[in-house]
Amino acid sequence: MALHYIQVQRQYEVRYLLTTLHAHTHRVGMHGTRPEVIERQAAAIGLPLQQVWVDGADNASYETAMLAAFWEAAAAGIQVVVFGDIFLADLRHYREQMLKPTGLQAVFPLWQADTSTLMKEFASLGFRAKICCLNSSLLHPAFAGAELDNNLLANLPRNTDPCGENGEYHTICYAGPIFHEPVRLRKGANHITTMAISADAAAQIEFTFTDWLPKLT
Repeated sequence: MALHYIQVQRQYEVRYLLTTLHAHTHRVGMHGTRPEVIERQAAAIGLPLQQVWVDGADNASYETAMLAAFWEAAAAGIQVVVFGDIFLADLRHYREQMLKPTGLQAVFPLWQADTSTLMKEFASLGFRAKICCLNSSLLHPAFAGAELDNNLLANLPRNTDPCGENGEYHTICYAGPIFHEPVRLRKGANHITTMAISADAAAQIEFTFTDWLPKLT
């Protein structure tokens, strides 16, 4: 949705998409998405893709890799980095502080949007997405791999943010107005991973990942 808003507003020229992948898993961070799926998304959108590989599993490794990518962008004449965050003020501050040394500006086109309204707009515009990761303590594993549609939204637990902004779930978007054609996916296995998402390694959280793969035919 953030990319859609930026493209519709025509205030900025989008030069490329950027994603991080972990060298030890060969997957996108909390999404668990394979690089070949991300590459198909970018091709279907029609924008170049820059993959930033993170060597370690800690936050310092992520910051080192991202800061290098931001410096590279600034050197290439890029002025703005677009993020899809909606209401987490601490995360917005974190991103702005990371960009500060480079002189790049952080732009948040979805900021403070009502998440229920945003999801209705998402559906009405023809976007399609599937859940690729969920926090098993916030959302039942039965939702793993589900289509993000009105039926799913109606059955989410009462305190779940419709956009999953509190980390309840993450999705892979495969169709919509930003795509020239849908990305064809096939569902692999679900698997459960326990990990720490903060400096407190004792605070372990269970996540359920769905392995989405490119459909070959």
